[in-house]
Amino acid sequence: NMIKLVMIPVLIILLLSLASFTPGSTSKKLKPSDSLITSDEINIAYNYYSPEKINSPAVILLHMLGKDKSDWVDFARKLQKEGFAVIAIDFRGHGDSDGSWQKFSEKDFNNFVLDIEAAKEFLGRQPKINVNSLSLIGASIGANTAVKYALKQEVKTIVLLSPGLNYRGVNIEKDISALKIPVFLAASEEDTYSAESTKKIHELLKTTSEFNLLNNAGHGTNLFVVPELNDKIIKWLKKNN
Repeated sequence: NMIKLVMIPVLIILLLSLASFTPGSTSKKLKPSDSLITSDEINIAYNYYSPEKINSPAVILLHMLGKDKSDWVDFARKLQKEGFAVIAIDFRGHGDSDGSWQKFSEKDFNNFVLDIEAAKEFLGRQPKINVNSLSLIGASIGANTAVKYALKQEVKTIVLLSPGLNYRGVNIEKDISALKIPVFLAASEEDTYSAESTKKIHELLKTTSEFNLLNNAGHGTNLFVVPELNDKIIKWLKKNN
């Protein structure tokens, strides 16, 4: 009987350890409780920066190709201090979200808009947020995706850092003139494709827009090497919310 009593706890421990082990336990995949679920059932990882005041405006941050939500940490905290609710997501195929972008088709890249949709739904479930006062800030392909989303869903304004007329099949050249909201644009002169694209986007827009052509500032979120860009964007968001 003593042997049986000793064996039972050992057996329970063994069963628990087996239950906690899964073949994918060493991968980056998150449990659904730690992520947003898109309408096509993709787990999307995120960082959420909760506001202090009720009825706060909200911002969704959208990273570059091959990057992730960590690119936005400093800027997200500044936005939070300025009274915004902020969510930075890992697009599908990036960071801790499902998939691998290196294997993506143009359709997959265009489905990034579903990741924004999941982020907006998350914001709608949080206290203190006025989800009708929503802005998108995107870098590179994140900027193009912000345009695609804003063409179909209501947002207050979008901030585009180093957009391109066409990144990985996320083509905004034909659609950009249909935007009806204010647009903030920034690119760096030596980043030739993006600089030329941004100039053309600025010309095609029929709404209020501000174009900042920087120098030696790099691409996408790297543009924050220019210190005054933070304040310019925050001022723009406050003006257009």
